[in-house]
Amino acid sequence: MLDGWMCCIHTPCCYFPLQVDCHGVVTLMPDLTRGKSWYRVENRHREIFEYSLEHVSADVAREQTAKEEIVIRELCARRAEKLQSQVGTSFDELPFGVTCVNILGQIVSAQGFEGSNVYVTATLRLPDYWELCDPDQDLSYISQMCKPYSTHKHRVAHIGLPLEWQLSYIRSTILKNDSVEDIPKLPQLYLEIGSFDFWDQHRVEGYCHIPVPSRPGRYHIDVPSWRNKESSIIDQMRRYFIGDDPVIKDITYLSCPDGLEGDRLSRFGFQTVSSGTVTLELNIIHRSREAEAIHAEKHIHRKLESESFQHTITALLDSHRRAKRRAQGLSKTLTASVVAESTC
Repeated sequence: MLDGWMCCIHTPCCYFPLQVDCHGVVTLMPDLTRGKSWYRVENRHREIFEYSLEHVSADVAREQTAKEEIVIRELCARRAEKLQSQVGTSFDELPFGVTCVNILGQIVSAQGFEGSNVYVTATLRLPDYWELCDPDQDLSYISQMCKPYSTHKHRVAHIGLPLEWQLSYIRSTILKNDSVEDIPKLPQLYLEIGSFDFWDQHRVEGYCHIPVPSRPGRYHIDVPSWRNKESSIIDQMRRYFIGDDPVIKDITYLSCPDGLEGDRLSRFGFQTVSSGTVTLELNIIHRSREAEAIHAEKHIHRKLESESFQHTITALLDSHRRAKRRAQGLSKTLTASVVAESTC
């Protein structure tokens, strides 16, 4: 209930907003007056008004309350059944010798690039003994074009491209120290940053790559990039005006190309220019039967160690109690002997 003319037609104001959250809880700010002092408000004409908030709705009958509770319980039960049917009751069990690696993440941003509309192409390269759990899944992702904005340090383009791969590795052996053995190569994530301007000119802004982390966990990685250097002023003008860039045909040249003979790759004579930085967020999940067995064994060892430690503490307390009782007995005997000698 309001007392007085609260506001003018030309200056509407909100004095008690009602909010309803996702759980159906209604929130009123400020709270009800309930006999307390009234709220005061002043308009632009410096007129002061007082108002109070009271709950005047009729009380809900018990039968109606019980019906509402039944309806809410049925609704929650249906939602739980729907969620259970979507999730399932169990996970697929992996055979021994197979490790499942889930890669979930996103390309957060790209900063320091010169292009007006930046986009990123992400490609995952699988070495030997690695394969996709779903053969129909793509290994490449292409982001949308994002226009960077300037900060006090550099130009930032927020990409927000989600990445998701589910891989399986065969012949992997999990050691007891949580390290991975007999993995010759890890999957490589290659990133190519490009730009597209108003005149439909395409430029390569940079290349970079990182190996997929070998340990599970969450990673926030800033990857620096580079691009090919123009050999002459004519090449620089060609890149600036018509967007003619030398492009790397084989993306694996960023790390170790296919068919490499020997253990080392020489890039002597290949000229590059430092470019911007790409920010990644990766979440790595490992699943394997060997890891489950080792985890169970470690849990048993920790439990046995805790039980043995508890037994040791109990034995020390018992010995302390026995020593205390012996000391009290000796003290009583000594006191009795002193009293007997004094009476004599």
